[in-house]
Amino acid sequence: MDIVLLFGEQGSGKTTAALRCAQKAWQANWRVSGIVAPGEFAENRRSAFTIIDLATGDSMPLAQRNYPSAVRAGSFGFYDAGLKLGHAALARARENSTDLAVIDEIGPMELHGGGWAEDVHNIIARGVPHLLVTVRPSIIAQVAAVFFPQAAHVLVHAKEYKKIFYHWNLNATVWQTR
Repeated sequence: MDIVLLFGEQGSGKTTAALRCAQKAWQANWRVSGIVAPGEFAENRRSAFTIIDLATGDSMPLAQRNYPSAVRAGSFGFYDAGLKLGHAALARARENSTDLAVIDEIGPMELHGGGWAEDVHNIIARGVPHLLVTVRPSIIAQVAAVFFPQAAHVLVHAKEYKKIFYHWNLNATVWQTR
């Protein structure tokens, strides 16, 4: 498994970079699965997240600031339906013959066993050929220790995401996925 940790602070473009990598992989005829969660802004601050299933294109609200929910991360409450869509998308990523699985993002919630943690472990156990994970710089070491303790991984800043194209040979005219 070839693992890339795409890192950057909040608002640095990790999700946009992950989407661009997925688009480049689709252009190379890779089978792409997983999730991205673009943020929405109101009054110059993040107010909500939408979740997108990269295999189906389905999307729905994932979390909203001050939403009353049993599942919380900071001031954000999570919608059950959004979590369900995410879990289904990540299950598809491990069950299908996926060339690239995308997980946007592994954060503090996953480090404590919540959110996508079980899904991430299942995807790793299956061993998809390529895994792209977004993560904040402050927790890279923790994420690597919890989820990839034996696996080598490449670190790429969100602003330098095109390096991933070269790392995975996505700029090549002819590409073989295995």
